[in-house]
Amino acid sequence: MTPLHYRDTVRNLVFGIGVILALYIGATTLPVFGLIGVFVLPLPVLVYRLKLGRTKGAAVPAVSFVVMTMLSGGGSLDLFLFLALLMLGFVLGESFERNYSLEKTMAIACGSLTLAGLIVLLFYSHMAGVGIPDLVSSYVSKNLALSQAAFNKMNVTEETKQALSSSIELIKYMAVRLLPGITVSGILFMAWVTLLLARPVFHRIGLPYPAFGQLIRWRAPEILVWGVIGCGAFLLVPVNGLKLIGINGLMILLQVYFFQGIAIISYFFEKKRIPVIVRWCLYILMTLQLFFVILVIGLGLFDTWLNLRKLGTEGGEPSA
Repeated sequence: MTPLHYRDTVRNLVFGIGVILALYIGATTLPVFGLIGVFVLPLPVLVYRLKLGRTKGAAVPAVSFVVMTMLSGGGSLDLFLFLALLMLGFVLGESFERNYSLEKTMAIACGSLTLAGLIVLLFYSHMAGVGIPDLVSSYVSKNLALSQAAFNKMNVTEETKQALSSSIELIKYMAVRLLPGITVSGILFMAWVTLLLARPVFHRIGLPYPAFGQLIRWRAPEILVWGVIGCGAFLLVPVNGLKLIGINGLMILLQVYFFQGIAIISYFFEKKRIPVIVRWCLYILMTLQLFFVILVIGLGLFDTWLNLRKLGTEGGEPSA
């Protein structure tokens, strides 16, 4: 390795670790910036995995996680959430390097992180000397208590506070049982956000972006609709275990159809040449408002039969 190349490698390593730690500190200390830091965290890992290669690229998230552990004062489940975000960026980098399809990239990211999460949960459960259900229940209770304390400090009526307090147990009960669906849906969403953020960043710094094709023309595999139908049928069966499988499965599959709905809306934004600022305002609204989330999911699901973009037919191309 030449001295110049060595200096470039060291500079990239230091800069990559610095960016990740800055995002981590911001995510854990600044209320508004925190959410942005969480969403952006996998991106620098992805960038430096491709810039530095597998071995040197792995040093960026590895060293960052060691420093995170030191800053947090030890291991915690919250810390492992940040580890999952670092792993997501690295796994996406592996898929990018192998030129996997979009579907395979998302499936590998979701599958590998879910498996790693189970292993970490088993290990943490063993070290803590408690069962996984009790561990998850304790973690959910702790976060709900923190949320309730923050909510009580806000300027809200006493009836609202009492309503929240009375629903804590129900929220806890549902959160523990819906954790598989919430986890997998969250991984899919974070992978999707990272892919969207990576395209302009890659073009700016000169890294090749995978040939995923036009994402505005993406459609979910048609066989997934049978999964939706099957999970919906499980909800009608008077067996609690099957109902839990059904609702967790629906959460995951409907997340996929949310992506298809966004692709449809983006397609027509391109076709009608809607200004970028207007688009992003509408995207944020569609992501944060439950009514619009349901609307986008329905759009994606029914596109399986309606082919709203007329893909494969004359006139189906966007003008932009």
